[in-house]
Amino acid sequence: MIASQYDLLDVFRQAMEIRWTQHGLTSSNSPYSTLELELLGHKHNNQPELGPILRFTRGQEKPALTYSVIALLDLSREPLERDTDALFDQISDIALYIRARLPRKEDAEELGVWIIGPQGSDESLEWIVLLQRVLHDQMVCPKHLWLPPSADARFINSIDKFLDQTFLARPWIPSGDKPMADSPTSLTLTAMAQKAGLTTEQANLLVHLLFNDDSSQDHAERVKPIIAWILDHSNEVRK
Repeated sequence: MIASQYDLLDVFRQAMEIRWTQHGLTSSNSPYSTLELELLGHKHNNQPELGPILRFTRGQEKPALTYSVIALLDLSREPLERDTDALFDQISDIALYIRARLPRKEDAEELGVWIIGPQGSDESLEWIVLLQRVLHDQMVCPKHLWLPPSADARFINSIDKFLDQTFLARPWIPSGDKPMADSPTSLTLTAMAQKAGLTTEQANLLVHLLFNDDSSQDHAERVKPIIAWILDHSNEVRK
């Protein structure tokens, strides 16, 4: 694990707060404090840490209707060598547990789970594959995984790109025509593929194929050697 002077969950939540304020949303975790304690009490070894469960409403609405509910899972202290197959199953189990125990039906329908990975996971093959499996897994609720970069100075830019793929996106900032796979992870892979000797067109085509398939274990196994080839050849070029 890469040592950082920052608490990644705290950094992430502060960035979220800036965004939800810009969107005119109000956030509270008071309805779920009991559920958070309940999950903490049932936590077993090697299980992801649960962060706050946040309910978003629009301040001007009376009564305040649920706009979204986001449960944060903190994996920032997990080693990069962690068994990501087991993590995928645990994330699914926790999402199901939370949804089944939310006090309001409308909250359960708006639930999303956002996961914070360990620092440097944006360059880890196992974590990149886990990200794709999480994104394609729509069982229980939508899920998303932030893969923090190794350099602290890149946190904010990385979080911004993550949030721009969510309901906290910034439509007021022109972005032009972005490709379907334009995410922090796909951009990292594209750059690595180019360093490995592929042309821009070849790199974009490869990443498009990787990012537009199913989330099955078979697909994950097919993707791993391709990404491994990119990583190996980009490392050879660096040497």
